[in-house]
Amino acid sequence: MVSKWFKGGELSFALGLNICVSRFGSVINAAVVPAVYESSGLGIALLVGFLVCIYSLVNAFGLICLDKKSDTKEEIEEAKNAQKENGFQLSDIAKFNISYWLLSGCCVINYITFFPYTMIVSDTL
Repeated sequence: MVSKWFKGGELSFALGLNICVSRFGSVINAAVVPAVYESSGLGIALLVGFLVCIYSLVNAFGLICLDKKSDTKEEIEEAKNAQKENGFQLSDIAKFNISYWLLSGCCVINYITFFPYTMIVSDTL
């Protein structure tokens, strides 16, 4: 949905902001859930997580409704035609340049090292 709503430099900013907000949510979760668990027990901690998931689900459905409202039939037809003409082929992966692969590798290494480390450290605190 982000790629439909934003183009060019705005798309890069929107995707970066999207990832930033999701990481901020992870930080808040790591800080709040243990505190709720220690003060109120497992049942309340699970209830808080459940309520956050329900809130997120309601927002996702709201976003889908907004997205469908903004689309017109002409835009949908144009997108379908463009997708048919410019469809993704598995062989297109070989055309990615080295900077893409280096950036992807950095992201993967970051995620496989940072998140397990933070979970281990949060257990020792």
